[in-house]
Amino acid sequence: MGANDLKLVYFLHGEEDLLVESEARRIKELALAGAGGLVDMNSHTFDGTKLDVMELMTEARTLPAFSDRRFIQVKNTEAIKASDLKELLPYLEDPSPSTCLVFTSSSKKPDMRIGFFKHLKKSDSIRSFNLLREHDIEGFIREESRKEGKMIRGEVLQMLVRMGGRRLREVQNELIKIILFTGGREEITAADVEAAGIDVRERSVFDLSEAIGARDLKTALKALASISNEPQVAVLGAVARQFRVLLNVKTFVKKGLRGNELARKAGVSPYFIEKYIRGSERFSEDELGGVFQRLKETDMALKGGSALPPHLVMNRLVMELCRAKARPARR
Repeated sequence: MGANDLKLVYFLHGEEDLLVESEARRIKELALAGAGGLVDMNSHTFDGTKLDVMELMTEARTLPAFSDRRFIQVKNTEAIKASDLKELLPYLEDPSPSTCLVFTSSSKKPDMRIGFFKHLKKSDSIRSFNLLREHDIEGFIREESRKEGKMIRGEVLQMLVRMGGRRLREVQNELIKIILFTGGREEITAADVEAAGIDVRERSVFDLSEAIGARDLKTALKALASISNEPQVAVLGAVARQFRVLLNVKTFVKKGLRGNELARKAGVSPYFIEKYIRGSERFSEDELGGVFQRLKETDMALKGGSALPPHLVMNRLVMELCRAKARPARR
């Protein structure tokens, strides 16, 4: 997309706020490419939590100073009152031809019943940036490492992918710590990842999910104990994700997919795909259906549907999932 292809209004949203901000910066650079040293004079940022609609409209209608365009960003769009969004509709219908107005939000999905968002959708002005799959995060780490002159090999890369969490900002923060730790060395090693202080909570959640997938009760309970002070609903979410992957793998294997294609469809790294295949073989499709029912019941229990404390609710779930009759995985 070039400067001449820019729309006059955008709505950028999604849980992956790093990508939302990156796209907003890219649009700003294109919009103000001809502003020279007057970028600050031709740009303005508003906060949706305390938006004055009249002030925004005044800025949007103001002509640029020695530039082809002005750029305006409105952050936290999800906080704008419905009445204010309604007041913005006339501008969407007749935007200033010399202003690029970008609304940004961390919301996963806007309420498309609202006229403001309906209009933006109709004009193809909405861009979504939700959480990436593992293989996409892997590509992000490789590229960011390359920019810093660092090399990261397969196993170490996967270690960082799985331990750094699913949000790119968290992964980026961990990667920055590791890069600073390695100093002048070119290659990032497993020891660097450990020594740089990767979040123990993330590692324990990973270990818990893996152990349940392998029906290793002893390891699973040990991992669960290490994160007993963490929000158990979040831990349950990680376990649920593990079983969604196992179900996806089982489904796609049944359709004949293998290797990188299977990993891509299942949303995991090719490095771990064989482990997921073995894990999926330990559960029949009926058993996996039962697992999701137990996950749903546990979610309700954690949110107030049980007299048991949260850590005991999770202990019960882990024991039930691991103690069910296991199927031998192929070697």
